[in-house]
Order: sequence, then C-alpha cells, then structure tokens
Amino acid sequence: MLFRGGAEAAIRRSLVDAGFVKGIIGLPANLFYGTGIPACIIIIDKENHEERKGIFIIDARRDFIKDENKNRLRERDVYKITTVFNEQIELPKYSRFVHNKEIIKKNDYNLNIPRYIDSSAEEDLQNIDGHLKGGIPSVDVDSLTLYWQTFPKLKESLFKPLRKGFYSLVVEKDTVRDTIYSDEDFSAYVTKTTVKKKKDGTEIKKTVETGWNGLLIPKELIIEKFFSKKQKVINDADTVIAAAQVELNEIIENAEEDSIINEVLKENGNIDKSALNIKLKDETLETNDKKIIKKISDLVIKVDEGTKLLKDLKFALDKEVREHYSKLSDEQSLDLLLERKWYRSIRNGILALYSSVSHLITERIAELADRYDQTLPELEDEVKKLEKNVKSHLERMGFVW
Repeated sequence: MLFRGGAEAAIRRSLVDAGFVKGIIGLPANLFYGTGIPACIIIIDKENHEERKGIFIIDARRDFIKDENKNRLRERDVYKITTVFNEQIELPKYSRFVHNKEIIKKNDYNLNIPRYIDSSAEEDLQNIDGHLKGGIPSVDVDSLTLYWQTFPKLKESLFKPLRKGFYSLVVEKDTVRDTIYSDEDFSAYVTKTTVKKKKDGTEIKKTVETGWNGLLIPKELIIEKFFSKKQKVINDADTVIAAAQVELNEIIENAEEDSIINEVLKENGNIDKSALNIKLKDETLETNDKKIIKKISDLVIKVDEGTKLLKDLKFALDKEVREHYSKLSDEQSLDLLLERKWYRSIRNGILALYSSVSHLITERIAELADRYDQTLPELEDEVKKLEKNVKSHLERMGFVW
C-alpha cells in the first residue's frame, strides 16, 4: 500500500491528493501472528483534509522487545508513538512532518518510510592509528559516558591509559562481564536504602527496589495458584483450535484454480458453510473430492465446536476466579501480592536489567578490544608466515612455480 504500483498506486494517489492521510506509523517486523514482515498503521482522517499540507510519519520499527518467537511493543513504545503523533513532535531518525510537495513531486506518491526518515544506526568509525599501533580510541570509550557516570569505578576497573587518545584493557576480554557484575555500584544500582527512625530513636535501614508498583492482585495470579489445571485445559483447547485453523488455512491457500475447494469459498476467502453442507450431500462427487470436502468439514467443525467450548470454559473460569477473591485469606493475599506479584516482578526486572546493561557494555568493549587487538604490522607478519607455510606445503606436494 505504501509503495506498490497498479491499483494500490491509484488508491494511494487519490488518498494523498484528497488529504485524507494524516499519518503513517511504521511498526516492527514479526509483530503479528501470520506475518513476519514489518507492518504499518495508516491514519485516515477526513476532518480538515482540505487544509492538510502533508503527512506526519513515524518510524517505530526499531522500538520493541523480543517475546519468545515474536516481537512485542512495550508500554513505553506505545506511549512514545501516541505522544509523538498526537503532539506532532519531530525527533531525529524517528519522526517528521513531510510536506505534500516532497511526497508528490520528489517521490511520485511513494510513501515508503525510509525515503523520508533515515533510522539507520550511525556509522561506527574505525581508527587507523589504533589499527597500526594498537589501543582502543578514547572517543569510543568516552561514548559510554552514561555508564561511567552511573558506575563511577567501573571505567578504571576495565581500562587504563595507553597513550594520548588511547586506552588498553586492564582485564582479559573473557572476564569483562564478570568485572562488570562484580562492580559494587552496578550490583546496587536498582536498589536504594532508606533509613527510618523508630520511636525509641533507633534507626532501621531498609532496601527498597525502585521502579515497581502494584495495586491489585491480577486475575492471572489467582488462576496460577488455584486454577492451574483448568487453565491448562483452556490452553490445550486453544492449541487444538489454532492447529486446526492453520491446517484449514493451508488447504485453502494451496488450492488449485480448478479445485473443488473454491466452490465452497465466499468472495472474502472464508468457508461458505451452506455450500459446504450441500457438497457433503452430493453423491456425484469423485472420491478424491469427497475426501477433500470431508476433511474441510471436519476441520470447520473442530474449529467451531472448539471455539464454543473454549468460550464456555473461559466464562466458567472467569466466574470462579471472581468468586474466589472473596474467599482469600490474609495469608493467601499476602503470598499473591508480595511473593507472586511484587517480588517476582522485581526479581525478573532486576535480572533482565542486569542482563541488558551488562550485555550492552560487554559486547561493546569486546568489540573494541577485538578491533584493535592486533596491529597492522602484526597482521602483516602473520600473513607472511602463513604464506610461507602454504608455499612449503605446496612444494612438498610437488607444485613448483
């Protein structure tokens, strides 16, 4: 829709000329089930369309988190998208208002987002002096200033001055991650210590994890603790339905033009159940066609009946969960609220945060260390030795030139 030709191009031209397109939001790849390609949102708004001078474009393709085998937008990603769009905020490499003149005259109505927003990462420049003489450029080390400010002792634990404008690693490359984890500031950066005074004047120190809040006991925790078996039945039923639907979709998508399958489809590609029932009763069908129709019918029944059953199971479980809230004892409520909600969230959040930050620093330092590990003269000497060895092997094999 954004850049294809033919009928889509004609529709795109009409929408742009009429001023109906208010915005375009590019989303990450692998976000939705059934497609791995990047998706986009096109905002169509007829209000004040005659006065619209251009289109506000957002490239949010890089903002997501991996969630098993899919990508997922975080709350902060959604908040950023909605805030930037609603307030029409232009951010470098993320969003900008593109005037119609640029869209129509310069790009011939092509709305492909990379034409208007360059979201590519900045080029990681190589240092020739570092390659010739060794050492990690100070500009690369200083680019991690945010981390050095947060963890003041970490930089000295990892680097030492080599010569003007260059550092060298203090530790071995394989121990960079361990060095980061052992830094006391890094270990404590997601916690804070508060001091409270009791009535008798004595002080109590309490460590509080920041950044996590909870007001209610989520329904999911009630299900996990008291109704896990019933939830498993629901999950299993959902899996069976999904598998049947996938199989049915594959049969439809792979049908040949002259296949009997096309005779039981609606214009939108869905199964026409009335036509399917008629075909099931048709005794003139060939054996292979009967098998195909029977297979489709069985899958449709499995999906329909399974969906109804799933709906009933979810309704019944939801009712039980609602009723169970009033039966919770104080001890059970504390366990759910503290152990299963807050402490688990805090623990998982800390581990994820540790892993993410440590990974970023470690990977960058390891990359810099590898990049400037061998100087050009050392590499040239190694190449000469290898050439000599290869030549010697070839001569022993009888190849002379």
